[in-house]
Amino acid sequence: MENRSGLIARETVSLASGTAGGDSALHLLDRLPPGQARTLGADRGHDTRDFVAARQERGIAPHIARDTHPTRTGRQRTSAVPEALTRSAGYPARQRIRKRIEESFAWVKEVARLRQTRHRGLVRVSAAFLLAVTAHNLVRLSKLLAAHA
Repeated sequence: MENRSGLIARETVSLASGTAGGDSALHLLDRLPPGQARTLGADRGHDTRDFVAARQERGIAPHIARDTHPTRTGRQRTSAVPEALTRSAGYPARQRIRKRIEESFAWVKEVARLRQTRHRGLVRVSAAFLLAVTAHNLVRLSKLLAAHA
């Protein structure tokens, strides 16, 4: 997602697995052109050592919500996100902006009715998701243009 406008910039669909979200994020980040400083906002489900290390290897600041909640056994979790990073000026702003992508996914699930797809196969689900994301961006764009008028 592009932070300023809330438009979905890239999308991908993958088979569900325990690491599908992180793997897909890496794939999308690798497709971005190199250059300016980049950050990645993510929810606390992505607060893992592998995910954070992979971002840092690519020069991407991992603005990931820290997961310090107790485990089921009562043990305190240790976040992989460096404490110093959470004190940076951009970290709280990225956490607020991160909510927009959740709103976008909610729109795709509810309005575009993709909570439970009627399609089978990765190709068909990808096509349906691309269509839903495009529709979301058109709706979002019309609101942005109306705000500027």
